[in-house]
Amino acid sequence: MEELRTPDRMTSFLRLSWLVSVGFALCAASVDAQEAPLVSVVKVSTGRLERDVRPVAKLIPYERVAVFAKASGYVKSMRVDIGDQVKPGQILAELDVPELHAERLAKEAAVATSRAMVETAKARLKLKQVNFNLIKDLVAQSARTQAQLDESGAERALAEAQVSLAQAQQREAESRLQTVRVLLGYLQLRAPFAGVVTSRFADPGAFVRSGQEGGAKPILEVQRSDTIRCVVEIPERDAILVLQSFRNKTLHAELKIDALHGMVFDFEPERLSQVARFSHSIHPQSHHMIAAIDLDNTDGNLIPGLFGKVTLMARGVAKSDVVLLPNTAIQAPRKGKTHVFVVQGGAQSGEAVVKKEIVSLGVTDGSLTEVSNGLKGGVVVVLHGAGTLLDGQTVRVRDASAIRRGSR
Repeated sequence: MEELRTPDRMTSFLRLSWLVSVGFALCAASVDAQEAPLVSVVKVSTGRLERDVRPVAKLIPYERVAVFAKASGYVKSMRVDIGDQVKPGQILAELDVPELHAERLAKEAAVATSRAMVETAKARLKLKQVNFNLIKDLVAQSARTQAQLDESGAERALAEAQVSLAQAQQREAESRLQTVRVLLGYLQLRAPFAGVVTSRFADPGAFVRSGQEGGAKPILEVQRSDTIRCVVEIPERDAILVLQSFRNKTLHAELKIDALHGMVFDFEPERLSQVARFSHSIHPQSHHMIAAIDLDNTDGNLIPGLFGKVTLMARGVAKSDVVLLPNTAIQAPRKGKTHVFVVQGGAQSGEAVVKKEIVSLGVTDGSLTEVSNGLKGGVVVVLHGAGTLLDGQTVRVRDASAIRRGSR
C-alpha cells in the first residue's frame, strides 16, 4: 500500500515546487514594476519670445462695388469705360425709362388738382364761416332761431373737415410725385467713391433689369484705387503670439512684391498699429486668422490680385526677460491647476525627487510658453514622462539637451 502512494506524493511535491517558482517570479516582476520611472529633464531658460511668420499675401481692392440699375429700362448712354478713373458722384451711365416720364407728368397733374381742391375747400369754409357769423348776430336780435344757428355751425364744421381732407390728399399726391422724381434721379448712375472702372457689362441700347428684380446683372464695377488692402492668413499656431505682439505694439511687418521688381513695404510697430486689422477669430475650416494691412496707392503702382510675401516679426511680447518653458513640460489637467514637475537635486543621471509647482502661463509661440508666475530661471523640470508623476515621487533622470533662448 505504501508503494502505491509514492507517485502521488511525488506529484504533490512537484506541484509545490512549481508554485514556489511562480511566486518568486511574480515577486521579482512586482519589484521591477515598482522601479522609479525614467524621465527626460531640461534646464529652464529665460528670454523673450521671438518668432517670424511668413504667410503669403494677396492684394485686394479696399472697396469694390457692382453698380446696378434701380429701375428697369434701356441704357441711354455710357459715360465711362474700363480703366477710366472716376470721382465721387461722377455720372457713369444714363438710363431711359419712358414710363417714368409719363408717370411723372401724371403725378404732377394730380398734385395740381389736389392743390386746387384745397383752395376750393378753403373758400367754401370761408363762406360757411361768414354765414355762421351772420346767423349768430341775427339770433341775438331774435331774427333767427337757435336751430338755424346750430345747422350753420354743422355746415362750418363739415367745411373744415373737407379742408383737412383736401390737404391730406395734396400731401399724398406730392409724396407720389416725389417717389417718381427719386426714381428718375436713379436713371443717372453715379460713382460711389473715387476709383477706377474695372468691368463693363452693358452697352447703349441694352435693356437692363432693376437690382430689385430676380436675374438682374450689374452694369459696371468700380474699385477704389487710392488704397489697396493686403490680406494674409496667419496659421493657428502663430496667431496668438502675433496678435499679442500687435496689441503690445512690438509687431514689425515687411511686405515684398516680386511682380513689382521686389518692391518692399516696411511697417514699424507704431505705423502697423494704425493700418493693420486682425479678425480676432480662427476660421473653422482653414484654421487661420485673417489679417489685413492697408497700403497707400496714390501713385497707382499697386494692382489688386497681385501676390506678395509678408514677414510678421513678433518681438518681445514681454517688456523684459521672462521664464520660457517648453510646452511638453506643461501639465494642464481637466481638473486641477496647470503645473510642472521640478527636479530637486539637479539633472544628473540617477534618481531624484520631483516637486509639483503651480505655474501661470502667458503667450506661446508653439514651442515655448512664457511663465508669468510660479517658476524661476535655471531650475530643472521634467520634459517628457510627467503625465503619471505624483508630487514627491522618485524618478530616474535622463538628461535632455538644453533649450536655447529663442530656439524653435
